[in-house]
Amino acid sequence: MTRSLNRNRAGTVVLLVLGYTTFIAFVSMKVIEGIRDEIKNVGFPGEKQELRLVAHQALELSIAVLAEIRELDQQLYSPSQGWGNLNQYLNLEVNEEEEDPLNLLPDFESIQFGPGIEVQIRLMDESGKIPLNVKAEEALEDFFLSQELNETEANILKDSLLDWIDSDNKVRLYGAEKNYYRKLEDPISIANKFLEFEQDLFNIQGFEELFRGDDLLPNQLFAAFWNVFTLYQHRGVNYNTANPETLLVLDEELEFDAEKLQQFLAGPDNIRNTKDDRILRPNQEDQEDYPRDKFGEFLPFDRISQYFKLEIETSRGNSQYLLSSIFDFSKPGSVYPCTLLKILENQKIIHAYKPEIFDGNSIDPIENLGDLL
Repeated sequence: MTRSLNRNRAGTVVLLVLGYTTFIAFVSMKVIEGIRDEIKNVGFPGEKQELRLVAHQALELSIAVLAEIRELDQQLYSPSQGWGNLNQYLNLEVNEEEEDPLNLLPDFESIQFGPGIEVQIRLMDESGKIPLNVKAEEALEDFFLSQELNETEANILKDSLLDWIDSDNKVRLYGAEKNYYRKLEDPISIANKFLEFEQDLFNIQGFEELFRGDDLLPNQLFAAFWNVFTLYQHRGVNYNTANPETLLVLDEELEFDAEKLQQFLAGPDNIRNTKDDRILRPNQEDQEDYPRDKFGEFLPFDRISQYFKLEIETSRGNSQYLLSSIFDFSKPGSVYPCTLLKILENQKIIHAYKPEIFDGNSIDPIENLGDLL
């Protein structure tokens, strides 16, 4: 029988989350009130200051919801646990067609952050993507060939990327090491370590030509790549949150039926993000239709949601502010139940085709939002 949060348990979740988030909001406001004078020196005009404060408050509320769901349901596995749409969970928006598809939304009035202020929260689980490391060789090849690149282009991109991130100076057949980069018109040093930023791809042989458009902006291939791969070295791809493109690449590498897996996760109605969705998690593998690989072994059921990207956009009238963050929910910080790895102001980190980039600044890493403010 599929494990899910029933209606009674959902009520308990809601009450505890509401209590926890209310406490967090209260504490946040007290902290914020004490540093308003300091914020005035950051350089944001009055309207932006208020939107900035609201964004930080919404960030702490979002972290509180994730922490509470993890506490009550042992671990974070799937958006079906209730965190898939934080706008709805916090009642920041109402879906007129179906207000509560998962039967988890609290029955209270919408949270009001300030007169006329609108808040939008976007959450992405990076643990549903393939970690970009030397073990991803086959996945890289499968991805590049799926993008209709020819075999030579695919090999150049794959080998050059692996040469860039490995720790040795041995050149792969189609790759490049330090001698290649030293001879460039503008010489650079090869990193020989994991990429730090998505844009670092442009330093690597072959990517500048294929991952930028004629307008020199990151193109659709760049966006597609980061839709499948991630910079973050998590414990294993969480199939619950992997998108169809990632599952198809894994299907090629691990030889399981991606379509059957998606049908299993969608539940009896075969529609994702509805209340009958199922979750790959421990103690579920006794189900007859539990997904298996080509050898008949169960697909991993203990993968968790570990790394998250969170974007919070606040706006009023023609003014808007964007707060982006990346955090690791497997490691508690000194202040929060997670470790905040990166915070960006007015820069998008959830990539889309030709992503809109705001003028802003970056703070990385951070443990306490008070440090930023």
